[in-house]
Amino acid sequence: MHSFGTLVRFIWRSSRRAAVFVVGVALLAVGLIMFVTPGPGIVLVVAGLALLATEFAWAEHLLDQAKKQAAKAGQASQKVPGVSRVTSAAGAGWRRIRRRPAEEPAPVDGP
Repeated sequence: MHSFGTLVRFIWRSSRRAAVFVVGVALLAVGLIMFVTPGPGIVLVVAGLALLATEFAWAEHLLDQAKKQAAKAGQASQKVPGVSRVTSAAGAGWRRIRRRPAEEPAPVDGP
């Protein structure tokens, strides 16, 4: 017979794994639906795989494959004329915006 602590740990581990599975599959399903409807489908698919990868080896493998494909796509996009100029210009503009000090609020005139 197992101790009460062993039983509680088993129930906790199993329920956590089941919750991760249900939420991860839901994120994947909604992400796949958003591929054909408006919305951030790729973000939800990656989030679902990342969540599932915490418990399942097959999801970790798929997430690694997705990371490799994303790296290839990023490298290929830099070979397209104009893409590197646009991304560097956008980055420079963002850095300027972040460095700009916040404007002081105008003083409120009293009655």
